[in-house]
Amino acid sequence: MVRIIKLLLTNLNFTVENKDIDDGIVNIFKDSVITSASMEVVKLNEDPNLPSRVTVSSFADTSATVGVTSDNTLVLNWDTSLLATHAGVAAGTFGNLRGAYTVQVKYTILNQTILSPLFNLIVN
Repeated sequence: MVRIIKLLLTNLNFTVENKDIDDGIVNIFKDSVITSASMEVVKLNEDPNLPSRVTVSSFADTSATVGVTSDNTLVLNWDTSLLATHAGVAAGTFGNLRGAYTVQVKYTILNQTILSPLFNLIVN
């Protein structure tokens, strides 16, 4: 089964207060200004015999696959059926494929890199 992780970034309000700035420059902020977007997906384990956190997809793994739409929506198509091929499954350190995961987003606006708060999801 394919799960689609979709994060809509809201409250990205940009104010340009210099009246002498060309309208073309001001209009840049009406379009997508997010670049270099990536997501990190981490499996959370409650079993004390397993690592508490196992990285499923790192920021580096997803940097080429996260899409940015014109309305600043970040989209990652995450195929959860591939979890069974994770190295931690064969090593016995992954735990149950079903359970709690966290996702964090990393993106750049102009020249600032921003990390989102963690958000949780459950894979059933």
